[in-house]
Amino acid sequence: MSETYFPVRCSQLNQNALINELLYRYEVKEPITCNLFRRGMNDVYIIETEGKRYFLRISFTDVYEYQDYVDEAYIINLLNDNDIFVATPVHCKDENCIWSINAPEGIRYAMLFNEAKNNPSGDNLKKIHNVGTNVARIHTITDNNNVVLNRASIDIFQLTENPLRLIKPHLNNRMNDHEYLVEASNRLAKYISEKLTTDKPYYGFCHGDIQQSNFYFIGENPIFFDFDCMGYGWRAHDICIYLWNNTLSNEKFIESEEWKTFLEGYNAVRILDKNELLAINAFAALRGLWVMGVHADLVERNLGCQIFSKGYFDFFIGNIKMWDNRIFNK
Repeated sequence: MSETYFPVRCSQLNQNALINELLYRYEVKEPITCNLFRRGMNDVYIIETEGKRYFLRISFTDVYEYQDYVDEAYIINLLNDNDIFVATPVHCKDENCIWSINAPEGIRYAMLFNEAKNNPSGDNLKKIHNVGTNVARIHTITDNNNVVLNRASIDIFQLTENPLRLIKPHLNNRMNDHEYLVEASNRLAKYISEKLTTDKPYYGFCHGDIQQSNFYFIGENPIFFDFDCMGYGWRAHDICIYLWNNTLSNEKFIESEEWKTFLEGYNAVRILDKNELLAINAFAALRGLWVMGVHADLVERNLGCQIFSKGYFDFFIGNIKMWDNRIFNK
């Protein structure tokens, strides 16, 4: 038998070794603790030292390139400099904020972030209004600074063809559903292309995952984090994510005062035109497909295939049909 190691798909790094790296790279002191917080699209560790808490995010291999993380750090610092509350990256002793780990499966990139405090107060609708306002400010600030990104755009390919490719092997027993998803994706892509161009301000930098788990509040003002899904894309898509996540638990959220307030906050900075508002629904229909594609990719990395149950597909495909029917009045 060969003495070489068995191939590894997704390693879990030794936490004591990570502590040694942190002590070597950052201005931190012992005692220091490092605990795995969650595994998802990255491995995230909680770091505690000298009464402070940080979050260490370690990427998976072959997701993004080094320059993509440089761009992410630049964007976050740009927003911070323009009075958007964000969880900022911590610089190493050498002034870099990205470093690489030679893991068994390949190079993984690490970034340490300051903790985003969660101290909400005040009126709930005011907080929602401020989320909308600050999402619009993120869009306008990055437009005004002509931000350029290395990573792939959040375009129609990423929202339709790529997730369809990833999810297809898991729908072998549900070919009718796969055919529906292909048909619906083509219909929705055509609808979007007829409504929107890829020009500013309709298209540009997007956070890519504006949902309640990716922002907290300091008083009535949101503080954003987890820019890992960022990219160039349609602003209507960025906005739809907030809507889509809320409708998972309440399909009538789109008719709620909260959603109206979010849009009012956004429009206070940049007014959405009629076609953008219509396209939000189409992007919401595609959001469920994109999420299934993310899960299919994670199944190949660190997530068990048991997630793909009958109930899972019934829920997500049903959600896509709900939005599809809403748009085309089926």
